[in-house]
Amino acid sequence: MSNYYNLGSHNLFACHFIPNSKETTKENTLTETNEIRVISKWMRYKSSDIFMSSYRPERTQYIQFLTLIPLDTLVSIFEDLKSTYLANFPFSEKNDFIYSVFDTTIGQLEEFVKSDHIIFGGVFKEESFDFYYSFNFEFPEDGFKDYIIQSDKPIEYYKQYYKQVLRLIEEIEYPSINSKPSRKRISKSKEVADILKGGAISIQKPSKKELGLAELITHQKSQALANQISIRYKNIKGKQLKLLLISLKELGLFPNERMDRKFHTACKDFFDWDIGSYEAMRRYKYNENVDKEECELMKDFLTNIINGNGNK
Repeated sequence: MSNYYNLGSHNLFACHFIPNSKETTKENTLTETNEIRVISKWMRYKSSDIFMSSYRPERTQYIQFLTLIPLDTLVSIFEDLKSTYLANFPFSEKNDFIYSVFDTTIGQLEEFVKSDHIIFGGVFKEESFDFYYSFNFEFPEDGFKDYIIQSDKPIEYYKQYYKQVLRLIEEIEYPSINSKPSRKRISKSKEVADILKGGAISIQKPSKKELGLAELITHQKSQALANQISIRYKNIKGKQLKLLLISLKELGLFPNERMDRKFHTACKDFFDWDIGSYEAMRRYKYNENVDKEECELMKDFLTNIINGNGNK
């Protein structure tokens, strides 16, 4: 069962490598794959070529070989994953399945399709592959992200493909616990409804609605907290959004487990500005030396609202 959580921590459409890890150094691994051969060659080039001085491995967060799977095959794979997951977790909901299987996939694909990608030029050539990078100037500490793709298709093809992948994931149909009543019970229920309402109403399955920000905050003043957050931290995104989430958790105002994506979705719906991708928020790692003071100020702000001190 734990394998599903392992899936959720990986991008299912990329072979992921960390620069200077043993997997990227051919001499340190007995595994023979084309990807490892190319990665090892790429690392040597980035480490030594004079024209790559600004793009050294030390400034590279990760390298990914991007993969394409025919969409009809992908639909079948998703159905198999769903069926197996349901067999192991019969009381699960769609969000449980998505989080356990696709969490990192969604975050990284969303970031990929929104990012600008620049092709590496220079003298480095590798038959059948093109090399791209992206760099977020808003988070320069993240460094470069390198992407390696088959040279027979442009990077835009991959972007459009991954948009379709995200759409397919979003459209996965997942049964609710009570979604399979007997035909006899359905018929009887409709008959009773028609008698009571003179046939003027039909039975419809209620639609599932994502919880809003105020509903996720675990305090009786949740609406006031949400409103004041939207005023005080207007245009918050990425790192600051992660620090806000950490502050809410430390004050006991937000659940600690497996709710980060729901928090991001709720903020996206509640705020009237672009909060950036979930991946941008998720990937930021709290640094006590740098972030402690800002988190303390956030917690003071939230505590003042709870205590009725306005938005001080």
